[in-house]
Amino acid sequence: MLRYSPTITICGSMMFATEMLSTKEQLIKSGLRVQIPEIKDPEDAALESGNADIAIDRKIHREYIRAHYMLISQSEAIIVLNHEKKGTRGYIGGHTLMELGFAHTMHRRIFLWESPDPNSPYYAEILATQPLVIHRDLSKISKYFDSLPTAFITSESDLKMQGLSLTLCDAKMPHQIFGKKVPSGVTEEPMTFEETYAGARGRLVNLKKSLQTAEEHEAKPDLLVSIEGGNHKILKAHNYWGHHVCVMENRDGHQSAGVSQDIEIPQYMWDKVPSQYADLGVLVQQEYGTKSKDPLVYISKGKITRMQFIQDAVRNALAVSS
Repeated sequence: MLRYSPTITICGSMMFATEMLSTKEQLIKSGLRVQIPEIKDPEDAALESGNADIAIDRKIHREYIRAHYMLISQSEAIIVLNHEKKGTRGYIGGHTLMELGFAHTMHRRIFLWESPDPNSPYYAEILATQPLVIHRDLSKISKYFDSLPTAFITSESDLKMQGLSLTLCDAKMPHQIFGKKVPSGVTEEPMTFEETYAGARGRLVNLKKSLQTAEEHEAKPDLLVSIEGGNHKILKAHNYWGHHVCVMENRDGHQSAGVSQDIEIPQYMWDKVPSQYADLGVLVQQEYGTKSKDPLVYISKGKITRMQFIQDAVRNALAVSS
């Protein structure tokens, strides 16, 4: 059983760039994945703090606000390093307040290094995001994730586990995710919605069987999830399209399903599956050097990702779950 490592994004004034780098190392040691703004030199990064013209220009040139929004959207939580600044303890400036707003809107867990300054003009807005103050104790972050209900997924794919985790956060249902690869009972590259659905159901059945061992049964998962990718033909004049099917089951045994429609697969790639490669994910890994099994990033030149369609399938299953 593989445990998914959630991601946390570090936020705060760039005056705290050195502290960000230090905190990142400590959080990584605790088993978390950590994202921070790009910091090559802490003294240089500090120039982005404040209202001076140089800070404004750097924020615009580097698209700092959009970049940090993307980091937060790809995280399960944020930690705000509100160290003392200019004699003010618990300092949170306007830019960091925006990041708090992003995280709160996306239902991400918000941690504060210490209590916010009660004299801040943003004090009410800060508290409205319902942050958890850790009082300089980073171990409280790991304890939070360990306290969450559990979801078991029928795969050890980091892409699928992350897609499930982030979508559950979107739905205000954060879980700790455990993955176990089990057989589907269908081909590696299903060719119809029905076959893909059968594969997702088959994996779910096999996961439940595998949980009969005493050690894993004690985990008592709150949610069982299976996500299967496949292909199908929609229009005669076009090639195959990809799709994803998600089947989930709650503690009461109620099952729900969701599907998502991907993009058309180019013929030149399709001709190599399965004659040369087991599936499209393996193709882009071996032929184009991609790190993840995500052919959609390559096909769309970065416009969309497989993660988006995995999340769509999970979201659709959640929409009809009890």
